Amino acid sequence: MWPHADLILWRDLPPRVLLPRLVLRSVGRVERRTHLGHGNRETWRRLLSRESIVVYARGLPSAAATGTLRTVRGERLPDGVRRSSY
Repeated sequence: MWPHADLILWRDLPPRVLLPRLVLRSVGRVERRTHLGHGNRETWRRLLSRESIVVYARGLPSAAATGTLRTVRGERLPDGVRRSSY
């Protein structure tokens, strides 16, 4: 896939933007009992646990802080893929 990509858009939002959005989205999903796929739903128990997506997101270093870009799975991007000057 990487050799065929012309552009990779990476939004590295600061925690002050990311965390409120994530919390609001997650609370909304719990309250509406939104189906997330394969029968999964977000619950208050999961949202308030140590395995919560919110707890996970708080621990993520930003690309700006680390100086490296990574894929969604946390892998380093292949050589030759670099940050755009835009």
